[in-house]
Amino acid sequence: ASRAIAEMEQAGAKITIAQADISREDEVKRILATSAPPLRGIVHSAGVLADGILLQQDWPRFANVLAPKMNGAWHLHRATRHLPLDFFVMFSSIAAVFGATGQSNYAAANAFLDGLAHYRRWQGLPALSINWGAWAEGGMVTGLGKRGEQKMSGTGLSLIAPEQGVHVLAQLLASGRTQVAVMPMAWQQFLQRFVPGQEPPLYAEIAKQTRIDPKHFKAPEQAATILQELDKATPAERLELLTAHVREQVVKVLGLEGAPAPELQQGLTELGMDSLMAVELSNRLRASLGKTLPSTLAFEYPTIAALTKFLATEVLAVATAEAAESANGNGSAATGAETLEHLSGEELEESLLQELEGAGY
Repeated sequence: ASRAIAEMEQAGAKITIAQADISREDEVKRILATSAPPLRGIVHSAGVLADGILLQQDWPRFANVLAPKMNGAWHLHRATRHLPLDFFVMFSSIAAVFGATGQSNYAAANAFLDGLAHYRRWQGLPALSINWGAWAEGGMVTGLGKRGEQKMSGTGLSLIAPEQGVHVLAQLLASGRTQVAVMPMAWQQFLQRFVPGQEPPLYAEIAKQTRIDPKHFKAPEQAATILQELDKATPAERLELLTAHVREQVVKVLGLEGAPAPELQQGLTELGMDSLMAVELSNRLRASLGKTLPSTLAFEYPTIAALTKFLATEVLAVATAEAAESANGNGSAATGAETLEHLSGEELEESLLQELEGAGY
């Protein structure tokens, strides 16, 4: 920042730095009252994070993230709507467009900026909301780390180089647009996760434009491999195979490659798994097994052993030696999934509420 300021001053610009809490209206007014010469443009780029899955969010965490985005932008709007501004730019995020794991509060805060931009345009005021992807230097990905960057690039999304972002910003200021999403995206790589013709509505048109030929679609090889192995294995081997697969996914999520293998009965949270990692684990298992799984899977089955048993009996319904012994000893008792099939909608809802209440939610 110091270097950038020095370069601007050498170019003849006068730089004034002032500190204020943008979420407070009185502070915004104070800063604007002391600015000179007459204000001609605003760039709102404030923001903070408080990530966590929705079950772990509370209003204070939401309010903390909303304050600089929502309150700050609204205060700037109200305090300057009478001024002849040339531009009013708000730095939003692609989280408001696509959603982001653990960022419900951040997505909501940025969605407000998008709405405010359209509201200002409707009033005849200048406005531009840019749904930025992640920048390569600084910004919200400062603590992402190499592993986080690799995971992001694996989805097809790249980081925005600062010089590239500044160039795009200059173009957008002259474009007259109200809202634009900016992200370096390899769409064919990103869309590989969806079967052609079955993309979510948001991506359907993009999929058509990228012209992914269904003949070239690659189903996840990992899913085919583990499922084929389970199908070929004997009942005595299946639980061992599935256990090894689940443990492998846990190790990858926790970054424990090269470390001693975690114990089957060891708690996942004890191993260092947080809520966002739990969602990632669920996503990995969903992709590798080709089955729909809840994001709360690691909380409901908090060990590798418990998780494996659930996947074997309730999700994949694979015959294991353990299941065979249980059936021989207990007759043809219905599985949990079979029991649920006979419940009405009201009974299912009541059962779910009781389970959540018992789990402390």
